[in-house]
Amino acid sequence: MEILDLTHLQTDPPKAYHKFRRVNEKGRVLRSNQPGGAVVKRNPANVTGITIHQCAVSFGASKALLKEAGGDIDKARHLRALGVACHVLAFDCGHVVHSAPFDWYVYHGNGLNAYQLGLEIEGRYNGLWKDDQVTNDTLEAACAALKYMVEEGRKLGMPIEWIYAHRQSSATRRGDPGAELWTRCVLLYAVPILGLKTDPGFTVGGGRPVPLEWDANGKGNY
Repeated sequence: MEILDLTHLQTDPPKAYHKFRRVNEKGRVLRSNQPGGAVVKRNPANVTGITIHQCAVSFGASKALLKEAGGDIDKARHLRALGVACHVLAFDCGHVVHSAPFDWYVYHGNGLNAYQLGLEIEGRYNGLWKDDQVTNDTLEAACAALKYMVEEGRKLGMPIEWIYAHRQSSATRRGDPGAELWTRCVLLYAVPILGLKTDPGFTVGGGRPVPLEWDANGKGNY
């Protein structure tokens, strides 16, 4: 699967400046509502894993993006990824966009931001086995994105070996990414195929452990 790299379209500071940690010329961290400042670049040696997210939304395209894309809805949706807080976005149509350089500090995973890459997966899911129905296109895109992130990140010197759920670093993201995405993308692909490791009991900053029920037993009780 082709990965569309749009990182060359990101400016520093980016248009969606509130999605990135930035500092002014004196090195002082800017508030998210303050424009300007350079994006914080992380030491690749400190980036040890990937945090997996569900977007909790399906993306459309604004009139402005459609105009910029020449009326091409797919291209317009791809451009939308530049304003999402992640490094890579897997779309439900099966497309994958690399939207932010891997060394950029992105506000995607709370206490995991400093040493993780962020993967967003398009779709609105309750996070429960009885409700979620991840399409094959979405799953294939998510798995291709994970493979790309591991391979390209390691080329940059990132010792990527761990994969986490966003809920592990957030008290409010209980269903992120949810039982089905966790099982199909992580337990059935990232771990056995890519060799990544999970630490389901790990939490940071008020996060919650990965539930035991987020497995193929179908209980979905979390």
